[in-house]
Amino acid sequence: MGKLKKDLGKQEQGEITRKNIIHISRKLFGKKGYNGTSTEDILLELGLTRGALYHHFASKRDIFYAVCVEINKEYSINLEKIDWFKLKKQWHKFLDLANDREFIQIWLLDSYSVLSWEEILELDDLFIIQPLTDILKESIAKDHIRVLHIEETAQIILGMINQALLVLSKSGIKEKSTKKKNFKLIIDNYLETLEEMS
Repeated sequence: MGKLKKDLGKQEQGEITRKNIIHISRKLFGKKGYNGTSTEDILLELGLTRGALYHHFASKRDIFYAVCVEINKEYSINLEKIDWFKLKKQWHKFLDLANDREFIQIWLLDSYSVLSWEEILELDDLFIIQPLTDILKESIAKDHIRVLHIEETAQIILGMINQALLVLSKSGIKEKSTKKKNFKLIIDNYLETLEEMS
């Protein structure tokens, strides 16, 4: 029994260490970028040995992938709990991420040069495309919308939002507000057309 408690304690401590590595690395990647952050930076910030770090992650790239998973979990609207009409009201919250330098640096800028396309598409599918596809299917069944190609429609919606975020993140303060309103209007109009087809 004592050994079991000791093993559980080790597991819990290991999970805490892993979470700390992801948390600290996220801050560093967000501030300095992937290329500007070294493994030494992470070790120094955490006060860990290289062996302890590599016990949890094989490389800096593996840490970065774990950070991307966390970001996608955290920043995706909880699509499992909303329907079509809530989606229409809430999707524009994604545009607020244009002000989140950490999100922009890690997900929109660095991920495309660090991760493979397969990994990026897998994360998109898991956290956005699949739940969005489910919303579209349910909405079609209830005759709220009509969509010919459901998965591709979900990808187009995500693509529009990602492009809007990238443009907004590079826009000056004066033009950002206008561009944000324009993007919201355009994407709202697109969503409306899906209803008009039904």
